[in-house]
Parts: sequence; C-alpha cells; structure tokens
Amino acid sequence: MVPPRNLASMSLTALSAVPEPPPAPQEDTVPGADPSQTAPRRTNAALAPWLASKATSATSPHARPPGASMRARRPVPITARSAPHTALTRSARALRSMERPQAAEHDMPMVLGAGDLPGPMSLTMLTGLGVLHRFDGSNAYRAEHAGTLFGRGMILAALSPSQTVACALSAAWVWLGGAFPDSIDIISSSHFRSMVVGRAIRVFNRKAPRKHLTAIGELRVTNPLRTACDIALLSDRERADIHASEIVCALIEEYRVKPSQCLALLEENRFWHNAPQARQFFMTIEHCY
Repeated sequence: MVPPRNLASMSLTALSAVPEPPPAPQEDTVPGADPSQTAPRRTNAALAPWLASKATSATSPHARPPGASMRARRPVPITARSAPHTALTRSARALRSMERPQAAEHDMPMVLGAGDLPGPMSLTMLTGLGVLHRFDGSNAYRAEHAGTLFGRGMILAALSPSQTVACALSAAWVWLGGAFPDSIDIISSSHFRSMVVGRAIRVFNRKAPRKHLTAIGELRVTNPLRTACDIALLSDRERADIHASEIVCALIEEYRVKPSQCLALLEENRFWHNAPQARQFFMTIEHCY
C-alpha cells in the first residue's frame, strides 16, 4: 500500500507531464467602445502595430473621452449651391454677372425725361458736354445711340405710335443721322393731334407695299429708295426749307439708289400728290448718277 504523501507527489508529477492546451485567441476591442456593442475579432499579427497606435491615440490628451459619440450632423440637401458641379455653377454665375451691366444699360429708356435724370440742371450740363441731344426743354436722347443706325431706329420707335411706318424726314434721319427733324412723319390712316417731345405727328395716307418697307429693331421704316421718293414729293416750300435736294442726294450716294429706280417707283404711283414735280427732279439729276 502506497503512503498518502507519495500519492500526492505522484499526482503532481502526472499533472506536470500533461501538455498545456493552446492559448485561446485574444480579442481586441476599439478603445473607449462598449464591450457589449463590439463584436470580438481575432487578433492578427499584421494588425498588432495598428492596434498599438490606436491604443496610443486613445490615451492622448486630444482623444475623445470613452463613451463619447460623434456629434450628429444634419443632412445637407443637394442644391444648386452644394451640387458636385460647383465649378460649372460658379462659371455660369460669373457670366451672368458680366451680362448685368449690359442688361441694365439696355433697360435704360431710349428717350430720357426729367424723371430719368438727377435734376433739371443735369440736362443742360450733359447737353453742353455732348452726352445728350435735346428734343425740347425736358426730353433728350443719348448721343451714343444717335451715332448708330440701330440706335436711331430704337429712338424713333420709342416716339412713333404703334402700328405705323416711319417715312419722309423721320426715315431720312434714321438712315443718315444728323439733327432730329421738327416733325415725326409716319404712314397711317389715323390722325394724331397730341405732341410728342415737342414735335407734331405728321401723317401721310399713302399705300406702303411690303417691298417698300424694312425693319430696324422694333421700328418699321421705309427703305432708302422709298424715303428718297417721299422727300421729293414734299411741297416746293418745304423742300426749300429743309434742303431736300441735299437729303435725297445723300440717300442716293450712301445707299446706292439710282434715280432711274425712283422714276420707276413714281411711275407705278403716278397719282400721288406732287408726283409730276418729283419726276422732274429725278430726271434732272439722273445724268449725275
């Protein structure tokens, strides 16, 4: 029979001979996270340096305290200002800003009244500087606009009644420029008694076929050929007052109108008032062109 002391020593020797079980895989968690909310992950030898750096950053004074969560941010809706094509939006905005001064300048009225200027003395000062040309004591137009064919057409369109055609001296001013005439000449079947910028509206009730007309912006106006004929059809006294011969010759030279074309147009409308004297005028100057 083996004594009890020997049995104890034999048990210790047997237990020491049994191999130890392999160590259980370690589990790593994110520092500061709730263990119950973090799933266990197997530690990989390649991840050991990264876990060490995370543990070091967690103990730094700037680290987020344990249990703290990131502040929730409100979702930002995707609009034209926060869209991915921000550069394109900025470019379009820049182009619009470049167009604003031109649009503002175009919105300025073609005929300036007393309410469009800072004060009554500004009209006199700007007229003296050559910036404006006066119609009368309270209305004017810009010299810059009067220097172009389109600008003169827009000025006359602002003065003429709707559904009318500019003709005679008004049409000659559009084509040639110079000083604004003393009347606003139109072709219409209506009568107008009111004054416009100190000018009377003179109506000619003559037919105006489409081939005699043209459009300059919003203005319908007789072409240079018809305009030369309308001026030649004025009375002798008025033709002498406005130097009609110089105006007709300027239209002929500037727009290459031939006197023979004017004679042909008058022949088609031989019943117009003063048509015989107009034919005589063009027959006199025909040999010069």
